[in-house]
Amino acid sequence: MSESSVPGYIMEFPSPTDKQELTRQIEELSKLLASPPEDCPRNMARIKLADLYVGRNEPGDYMKADKAYSEVLSASLPRDREHAYALIGKAELSMAGSDPARVKASIDACRSAVAALSNDKSDFFWGKGSVLLAELLIKAGTDSSRREGLDIYESLTSSTAAPRYFRMRAVVGKIELINYFFKELLEAKAEQSIDECQEALDFLKDERPNDYFYLKGLIVLSEVLLWKDKKSMSAKAGKLLTEVVNSEAAGDDLRARASLDLAEISSPPLARSLIKGVRRMEGIDPYLLNKAKAIEGALKDRPQA
Repeated sequence: MSESSVPGYIMEFPSPTDKQELTRQIEELSKLLASPPEDCPRNMARIKLADLYVGRNEPGDYMKADKAYSEVLSASLPRDREHAYALIGKAELSMAGSDPARVKASIDACRSAVAALSNDKSDFFWGKGSVLLAELLIKAGTDSSRREGLDIYESLTSSTAAPRYFRMRAVVGKIELINYFFKELLEAKAEQSIDECQEALDFLKDERPNDYFYLKGLIVLSEVLLWKDKKSMSAKAGKLLTEVVNSEAAGDDLRARASLDLAEISSPPLARSLIKGVRRMEGIDPYLLNKAKAIEGALKDRPQA
């Protein structure tokens, strides 16, 4: 098998967002790794395959990704870049769960991998590891871990060397974090936060319009706009939220969150329809179901037109 037979996209990140293309590349890489040629960069092919599985996110894909990352860790030394890449990949998988011990282990692994890659901050995986470390710290749910996560976000957003995708993803994460937990910072820099979030969305829409963090950013911006001035910003926020609700790429978690935010600024008939749609979704966070109940209870006091 010649070198030209090794897919060039093995070294290209981020992976595509279109599911058909993800599936095509998964099938091609799986076949390649079943009988790899001598010139095949096996560890990078496994890392790419795992990343494709995570991006597709169909039933069983996270288990397949975990297996691929584990194979890289078994076949590489701790000082290898591929080893650090696989540590970051496995840490990302823990974002889908809620086991505190696993989150802590993932934080430690991610911290180690980021430190190992810190001599090249333009590395895609240094950027990914940094933003993921912040997300894991926030998931840990303590005041000190949130503060550290905020520090990482701010460091990443101000880095000119970091990949722009992760700088813009960090902007979305930072603004969401300060909106929920550091409101005093938002109050001090509301206009700047709105401008930064809009810049991030403009970039992400051009580069990856079906990306999870683009869609999440639409919700984050709408929530900040409504916090700033609910009356005058309802129309703009409603447009942003409707884009998420109608997006085929948005998962139920984002669609539920957007639906409930939209329900809060909609007429009672539309609000009830949105809430009904959320209740039909499976595996929704109990917090969102409680929010749906509260919104529905308040509808009787809302103008009907």
